[in-house]
Amino acid sequence: TADAEAVLRQAVADMPGRIEAKLALASFLAENDTAAAADTLRGFIAEGGAGATQLQLALGDIYAREGELDEAAEAYRAVSGSADKEGALLARNQLARIAVKQGKSGEAAAMIEEILKADPKNADALASRASIRIAARQTDAAIADLRQALDENPRFVRAHVLLANAQLQNGAVELAKSSLVEALKLAQAYEPAATQLAGLLIREQRF
Repeated sequence: TADAEAVLRQAVADMPGRIEAKLALASFLAENDTAAAADTLRGFIAEGGAGATQLQLALGDIYAREGELDEAAEAYRAVSGSADKEGALLARNQLARIAVKQGKSGEAAAMIEEILKADPKNADALASRASIRIAARQTDAAIADLRQALDENPRFVRAHVLLANAQLQNGAVELAKSSLVEALKLAQAYEPAATQLAGLLIREQRF
């Protein structure tokens, strides 16, 4: 592990302009020490230069994975108005997802509508709006959003899982199982899909 870290740090030193090397080092550190990964990314961000938006997004992602949502939101907010349009859109989508997780549905809905106004086919925003609609039991509207998201990105695992949730609300258990199986095909280690599918099979004693 120490040898691998040394190799990655040397790669950053040898290619200081290569954003990929910096992201690879941060990703490696995050596997064992989130704080070290975050500190490393903040150091790279402070240096300035190209790739600052990607580094800031990576910092937000690390915090989000650890459930540190306030810190993640702060990182994403820093680039939500970036001149890098793609990066800004990613940040705004992540902020909307955090707002949903924190129960701020109204705030999330407003952000999602702004994203969809700029990009009506944005799959991430459609999935986030669907999650709000599922919570409000607006099932048919949620399914319509998720169908559109999957038209844009058929390999969108989160959309398949949310679609299963909406189908369960409608009592369509077989359809829900199909959606979860599809999610597992695309990402075999995706825990939410595996857990839900196991629950459905146990309910029907197919185990």
